[in-house]
Amino acid sequence: MQKEIKESDVIIFWGKNPKLSSLEPLEVLKNKKVIVIDPIKTEIAKMADLHISIKPKGDFFLAMLLCRFLYIYESADEEYLQKHTAGFEDFYELTQSIRIVSTLKEIDVNLGEIERVIELVESKKVIIICGGGVQKCRDKDDILRAIDAFGVMLGLYGEGGFDTPSGKFEFIDEHDCTLPSK
Repeated sequence: MQKEIKESDVIIFWGKNPKLSSLEPLEVLKNKKVIVIDPIKTEIAKMADLHISIKPKGDFFLAMLLCRFLYIYESADEEYLQKHTAGFEDFYELTQSIRIVSTLKEIDVNLGEIERVIELVESKKVIIICGGGVQKCRDKDDILRAIDAFGVMLGLYGEGGFDTPSGKFEFIDEHDCTLPSK
């Protein structure tokens, strides 16, 4: 992972407070844009270019909204999607089932933060590092799949194919997109 971090322009730490000693203290983060998505204002969140202090259990919805807005702002890697994915149209329709205003309010994120993420990642080499809080969630598989979908929409994955029968990334085609009850 060290190599990927060094080669990236943008590093997204999603639900993880990395041990900076394992990243060659802050040196690796120099000249990089850093986005932290975590409810807790960790040390790395304090120095990040953007910290989204998302409410717990909001990760899936944030990932889905980021996917939706990548499409709306025409920031998705269309060529990559056509070549390496299946089910994108159904997936985009699924993202439309999530109400924007009420979901943003429920997960304590604002539209400006979503726009800032897209601005920071657009046409850049990005690495998304997940862990910590995401791994502890009951619905972690859906969350990680939605975060992966965001990465795929940015064209982050190599040409080698995916571990699916078709060798293409298969987008989520169904999910209960209701916010968790309080």
